[in-house]
Amino acid sequence: MAVFIPVGGSYDIRYRVNLDGVAYDIRTRWNNRSESWYLYLGLTDQDPIFKTRMVVGWDILDNYRGIPDCPQGQLYVVDVEKVYGRPTFEDLGLDTRFRLMYLSEGETIEELISESQ
Repeated sequence: MAVFIPVGGSYDIRYRVNLDGVAYDIRTRWNNRSESWYLYLGLTDQDPIFKTRMVVGWDILDNYRGIPDCPQGQLYVVDVEKVYGRPTFEDLGLDTRFRLMYLSEGETIEELISESQ
């Protein structure tokens, strides 16, 4: 089941989320210089296992699955209005144009799209 994760709303904010039964801390930071959002992810109360720029349309976890404790599902920034946009400071969050979505291991974005049609 797809889960939308609360992010955005502040220049630097942390959230605690449960992904596939494991507690993680997610930190999002806005970078004024690159005008981009960055995501840090790690087990709760531990150092992040990675930091990456949040880009629409790519599985954020794809390059990190080999790292111990990395969630095995898929993590996407989705654009609910168009196909590929670029999130600004104001439009990333649960009730905005760009949202952070996690799919559990075994789920695919293609299945989710076909179910919604």
